[in-house]
Amino acid sequence: MQNYKIVISNRAKTNLENIYFFISKDKLFFAETFIRNLYKAIFSLKKMPERFPIAIENKTLKLKNNQVVRNYIYKKNYRIIYIVKEEKVVILTVRNSRMLPFGISDD
Repeated sequence: MQNYKIVISNRAKTNLENIYFFISKDKLFFAETFIRNLYKAIFSLKKMPERFPIAIENKTLKLKNNQVVRNYIYKKNYRIIYIVKEEKVVILTVRNSRMLPFGISDD
């Protein structure tokens, strides 16, 4: 079984920081635990990243080489949007599932 390298885009890093700060306003300990577990979820994509479904953004984002945009729903409320590119998994964004699809609104 192949191990993929995880690459977190600058946008996704900013998303993760914003999620942390939003949650930490009310519950600092919970924010730390939540983000730690969210990173574990992201890094679980090292193995079998294709196990998650194709994201709705796959229709709207026109990527080179027909790359497929995938969607990992974490804890029902957060979507990890990523592509598999050669031997890498590139995390494009992490967003609340109530937000409009990535690419339709300002992130």
